[in-house]
Amino acid sequence: MPSLDLTSSPFAEKTLRYTGLCLLGIAAVTATVDLFDDIPMGGADFWSRLVKFQLSLAVHFFTLALVIQTMNGAWRGSWTLAGLAIVTAAAGLGEALWMMALGGVSFAPSPALARFTYGIMGAGAVAIMGSAFLVGLAEAFDPRSRAASPLRLAVVIGLVGGAALTLLVGAALGARGGSHVGVHPPGGAVVPFLGWSLVVGDLRTPYFFALHSMQVVPLWGWLAARLFGGGMAVALVIGGAAAWMALTLFLLERALRGVPLF
Repeated sequence: MPSLDLTSSPFAEKTLRYTGLCLLGIAAVTATVDLFDDIPMGGADFWSRLVKFQLSLAVHFFTLALVIQTMNGAWRGSWTLAGLAIVTAAAGLGEALWMMALGGVSFAPSPALARFTYGIMGAGAVAIMGSAFLVGLAEAFDPRSRAASPLRLAVVIGLVGGAALTLLVGAALGARGGSHVGVHPPGGAVVPFLGWSLVVGDLRTPYFFALHSMQVVPLWGWLAARLFGGGMAVALVIGGAAAWMALTLFLLERALRGVPLF
């Protein structure tokens, strides 16, 4: 019986890419539901929030697939990354489908359902962020990565630091059982499209910055490598990553005090 050659057909990369595409499809279905159903949630529409969540997950999966693409063949085709991809895909799709099936009930549930829902969301977040953390470490320990040094550094900082920050903010969200620190009044001012409260502290703001540091920091590293290269690019990566993560922590501290973004 011939062995499965994961090096020539990188299972992890394909799994993550196809999961991202599935999430885009789920987001399209959710957006269609949003046209016909209106469930309020914290001053915003539940379905529109869910679409943004699903799109963020899709971007996350595409990011991991691109990172794995820069690794050498042995890492790219390893069973370790294949297993991580399976766990991450199951967690991402499971969480997206669970939230879609649950509708708005999870935001006005019975105590038992609330505990179960937040448990599911927490477990999914740990699996997804844990996989990103480990992919970042794999990039760090890959001596034959095809990424330029500044980009490689940015990827490692973005994935490892971003996963840690996201779990930190997620823990604050889970501890409070909601995103608002204070009472957001009906019809209160929010950030257009994003829906973040401009009246009370909103933990979704630092969560957004923490989560998307996994795209912003690597993109900054790619630009630095393209425009400068060498020691200057490395310094820009470190400075840019430090500034982004400091901003995220500042927004977290501000939100926890109940202070709005503006």
